[in-house]
Amino acid sequence: MVSGAHWFRHACHVCHPCRRGYSARIGTPLRTHNCACDTYRALQREQQLQFFTDGPKTEMGTGCYYCAFENGIKVLEWKEKLEKFHTVFHAELMGLKEAIIRSSQGNEITKIWTDSLSSVMSVLDPHQLVQDIQTLLTQNRNILIRLIKAHAGYWGNDETNTLAKKAITEGIVMKALNPRCELKQHLQELFFKKWQILWDNGNTGRSVHKILKIVHLKPAFWTRSIPFIP
Repeated sequence: MVSGAHWFRHACHVCHPCRRGYSARIGTPLRTHNCACDTYRALQREQQLQFFTDGPKTEMGTGCYYCAFENGIKVLEWKEKLEKFHTVFHAELMGLKEAIIRSSQGNEITKIWTDSLSSVMSVLDPHQLVQDIQTLLTQNRNILIRLIKAHAGYWGNDETNTLAKKAITEGIVMKALNPRCELKQHLQELFFKKWQILWDNGNTGRSVHKILKIVHLKPAFWTRSIPFIP
């Protein structure tokens, strides 16, 4: 059996999203012993096109975002708003996918930086959105995915994290297909919310409502003693 650490190294160093191996590579996180200021200057000196992606989520909603830099200057920016029930994971994947689509329009070597470890590791999953990313990367072997440490003062990434929140308030709502698990969870939340309203405002079962105020699917054990009837 392959250990977790070995599997992580294998996923990051050897194969790109699928086990059959692509020419593109997923990079490991920036080494922790490199200070942020050195990394800031190193990233800023990069002359090739670099994308930074993010998928923020707040109480106001969820968004996905990317921006691109060339010679240290921001040249591209894209943002969309997702429905509130979308997860950060889904938003991160959407931002990554859209960045790949945009960068595939050119032939030059392009790096896409993301601070979402779950998105990088998920490229081995059978998720439909992940499969779309796999297909895009297979067709565009000049695109490189790189993992960067979040909130560490790295040039480009911190600016992306700040600007990405605008996707929630300013972005156009994006209609995206949800994974089955997210859709199931959303429907379950709607079901319990509706059930709770009916239970609170009903005309029957009021004596039980005094004891069991919150609806749930778990069996409730009656703790009151039952008088013996001869």
